[in-house]
Amino acid sequence: MSRDLHLGYVVYWGALEPLGRAVAVPVVEAFARRAQVTFVTFEKPGDLVEEEDQEAMAARLEAAGVRWLPLRYTKRPRGASAVWDAFRGRQALGRVHRRSPLDVVQGRTYVGGLVGMLAARRTGAPFVYYHDACWPEEQVDAGIWPPESRRYRAARAVEDRMFLAARGVVVLTEQTRRRLGREERVPDHVPTEVVRPTSGLIQRSGEGSLRRARAADDLRLVHLGSVSDRYCLGWVLSFFDHVLQERPGSRLTFLAHRDHDLIRKAAADHGVQDALEIRSVPHERVDAEIRSHDAGMVFLREGWSHHCQSPTKGGEYLACGLPVVCNPYAGDVPELVEGKGLGVVVAEESEEAHRRALAHLLPLVEDPDLPARARSVAQERYDLEEGVERQMAMFRRILEES
Repeated sequence: MSRDLHLGYVVYWGALEPLGRAVAVPVVEAFARRAQVTFVTFEKPGDLVEEEDQEAMAARLEAAGVRWLPLRYTKRPRGASAVWDAFRGRQALGRVHRRSPLDVVQGRTYVGGLVGMLAARRTGAPFVYYHDACWPEEQVDAGIWPPESRRYRAARAVEDRMFLAARGVVVLTEQTRRRLGREERVPDHVPTEVVRPTSGLIQRSGEGSLRRARAADDLRLVHLGSVSDRYCLGWVLSFFDHVLQERPGSRLTFLAHRDHDLIRKAAADHGVQDALEIRSVPHERVDAEIRSHDAGMVFLREGWSHHCQSPTKGGEYLACGLPVVCNPYAGDVPELVEGKGLGVVVAEESEEAHRRALAHLLPLVEDPDLPARARSVAQERYDLEEGVERQMAMFRRILEES
């Protein structure tokens, strides 16, 4: 595809926050090798404190050929702030379009999709919805909305409008594509592409696990990123409590920029606080931190939204050469790690399930061939260039049909 194509790419994250740096920035850099890219983000106030960070990100994106439009994220009032941000995003892309016409607008995340739909209406460019989470269902799972509430029904109705307006849809899992088909939410003629989330860490990770020397009672577990909302912090700590019973010298590290007090309180409630470490490390050092551990953990809540989820941290652990410990609700990660022999699925939150999972995990930790196998699967399953190329092919088909 010629770089003459102009893609407007919108996410309701900040390029300066960890998720944006890991997941969105490498993707727009890859798109920029194939097309002109205008990248619209919503930056949280706490990430705008360090002017040097902003300048470094601006320089990085400019060097990649990405036009970056950072808008300030509006937090309150809840609900109305998202609508206001969507309006501001539409206006920003409208101004861009007047100077350099957009050919495709891709909206990623729920509010990003809303921005993209509104901007596509304003500019006439085709809209592609990157449905990377079942956001209304996540609000139900988090206990914010009852499933029968007007807010939930209204949010679903808006999402249905986005599906109907889209000329193409991108989802994270095969489960999501099948479910959208069963529910007939996406018209039959609209192409739906499965593109699993990748990150810069997956693309750049080095030689796999460091395979550090371990004592007989020693196991190092790591949990990367957020622990709030959709993640099962309590279940993670319950499993670790069982690990400590069998291997008292073990440690659990949380690599998290936020929620430190929440983690400490939950760890104290489970009695494992003395075996815990919490670190906030620069993005470029995360892979080295992960590789100094023996296994990575990803436990998500059971609920209305878990079929939509494809947690990036699962691929990041594999890319660093670690086996994965997960529960059955971690999106498509359980099927992957069990099918490839690269991890264990903790079937339920019980002592017996924890015992069985740990018994299966220990041989994987000791397997000298696992790091290379894990990295190979991560590169195949979460390949950035392949995912971007498939989306570019979708854009090409949409424009040809137009």
